[in-house]
Amino acid sequence: MAKYTDYLRKLYYTPGNPGAFAGPEKLYQAVKQDGKYKIGRMRIRQFLNNEDPYSLLKPIRRSFPRSKVIVNTIDSMWDGDLADVSNISSENDGYKFLLVLIDIFSRFLFIVPLKNKQHQNVTDGLQSVFHSGRKPETLRTDKGSEFKNRWVKTFLKKEGVHTIYTQNETKANYAERVIRTMKNLMYRYFLKNRTYRYVDVLQDLVTSYNQRPHRSLGKRAPATVTKENADELKHPFQRDYQQKWTEEYFKVSNRYKRDGIPVYKIKDLAEDPIEGTFYESELQKVVKSGDILYRVEKVLKKRKRGNSKEVYVKWDGWPSKFNSWIPESSLEKNE
Repeated sequence: MAKYTDYLRKLYYTPGNPGAFAGPEKLYQAVKQDGKYKIGRMRIRQFLNNEDPYSLLKPIRRSFPRSKVIVNTIDSMWDGDLADVSNISSENDGYKFLLVLIDIFSRFLFIVPLKNKQHQNVTDGLQSVFHSGRKPETLRTDKGSEFKNRWVKTFLKKEGVHTIYTQNETKANYAERVIRTMKNLMYRYFLKNRTYRYVDVLQDLVTSYNQRPHRSLGKRAPATVTKENADELKHPFQRDYQQKWTEEYFKVSNRYKRDGIPVYKIKDLAEDPIEGTFYESELQKVVKSGDILYRVEKVLKKRKRGNSKEVYVKWDGWPSKFNSWIPESSLEKNE
């Protein structure tokens, strides 16, 4: 394979060659035309996946089947659900449910306590949130009658809010996830204060959630996300320039189907999970050989250990968590 790799690199990196900086098919045709070696398409694809100039700039396939959650900015879509807290209603002035609404883009949370889930109470709860100054373009909920009734539907239509009712069992997954988070927070409060009464501090707990840095927001807090700075929030794989893929590598930790479409959970090389799920077309398999050279963005500091000199480096394209000490002698000048 080594002789093929050297040969392919010469074809690929020499301007003027038909296969220079080309895709797999054009490089295959260039190899075939040259006639020196017989190299199949699969081996050529493996070669290109190991070469950063190809793998980092490989076009992203943007048209592929997706499940239904696509948000572009703040208040584009909210998830809604009801949390059942009827088991402690006697401690909380008869409130049996929490209307939970979360903006998917900013993760900003709203919670309104309800004494029942009849249409009037749900409508009043939605109205109180909308009157606070924010409302979604689209509200996604499950198919429960508390949301899918003519009174609530009429109210939402009047407010100009489009509705989506989920068909699959994951339902309004962002709302359900934050319900688990908030219940954990509430029960920690209960344990500390020896009480099951939450209504007096509910909005304080919501504020705590909204003020906390969120990993999916690049360590921003939901409360700091506005329409003015929404463009600064980037998906882990988005870039502001022509490079279309990250230089950092990730590992697939789980694969499952959502709405019949394969989605992936991934983690970085430190085994930390990456927030969210990714479609197959948002990922590409890369194969890195053992002798690959990694680019150093910056030497941050130096030290001497015994007779050896070491440098602490920031790796180009990798988060600061991967900064590391390496022997100074292992640095190579970029010609």
